[in-house]
Amino acid sequence: VILDLIREHGPIKITDLIVKVEKDELGSRAHLYSNLKWLRDHDYVRAISPIDNLRIKELQISEKGRTYLYDEFK
Repeated sequence: VILDLIREHGPIKITDLIVKVEKDELGSRAHLYSNLKWLRDHDYVRAISPIDNLRIKELQISEKGRTYLYDEFK
């Protein structure tokens, strides 16, 4: 579900994703951070910084993540 949210809204700031997950009651912050870590460690998403503001981290779906989502809906 989190991967699909990132695809739908991405690139999305990590803080904005947290707000979205909590608003939609999809889980706790701890659950979200755990899932984000797994997604990043396994190269489904990557955190990028906009060129004009390196303090911000945005999540972007990777090619592996796109392939996974595409294959899921065949």
